[in-house]
Amino acid sequence: MFDRKSGKYIREVGERGIGPEEYARPLDCFFNSFDNKIYAYGSMRSSVKKYNLEGNFIESFVTPGYNETSVNGYLPIDAFLDSVSYIGYIENSTGEVSKRVVIFSKDKEIVNFPHYEKWTSDGSGNQYISIEEPVFFSWGNEVSFKERSNDTIFKVTKNKLIPRLVLYSGNLRCPYKLSREEAVEQLTKPKDYFEALNIFESSGYLFFDVASKNNPIEGK
Repeated sequence: MFDRKSGKYIREVGERGIGPEEYARPLDCFFNSFDNKIYAYGSMRSSVKKYNLEGNFIESFVTPGYNETSVNGYLPIDAFLDSVSYIGYIENSTGEVSKRVVIFSKDKEIVNFPHYEKWTSDGSGNQYISIEEPVFFSWGNEVSFKERSNDTIFKVTKNKLIPRLVLYSGNLRCPYKLSREEAVEQLTKPKDYFEALNIFESSGYLFFDVASKNNPIEGK
């Protein structure tokens, strides 16, 4: 922890390791402003460690699991909706995943919003993948997110996903699914897709990095 004005070191928060009160890495959204606690993952992503601002360990819990037709696992914490409700995103990596955004507590799933685009094998042996890598960001008490293949930024509430803004990318929009061959080709001969990365918000502005084939950011 550092002082935000002077940059002065204040203290360490917890300890890194594999012990019961130790963490492997912080969550991307590590600070929950609703309960003023710091969150980190344990040795497994399903194990969440919680610390106070004095750096002391508070508790550990395992996030609820999910079991789809083709994949299963434990819900990630991608954002905080309040002091006891978390938001997690499940990739539709196989084309058969029904749950998209899930709101849950540390004990159970509360509500989920579905993936609408589905696909199965076309019988030719072709396999497809979808890699959305959504960006979640917060301002005040509101949480928003954007997927790679969707120009729309959505606000997340306990009842619905509400369209807020459109970052129009035209014919440079990332596709929802790629064949295995297209995914490999994208690594060696990348096509020119528009991507909005590292989105964050203030009271009057939205900030983001724009990445494309001719304007790469962080190697993308």
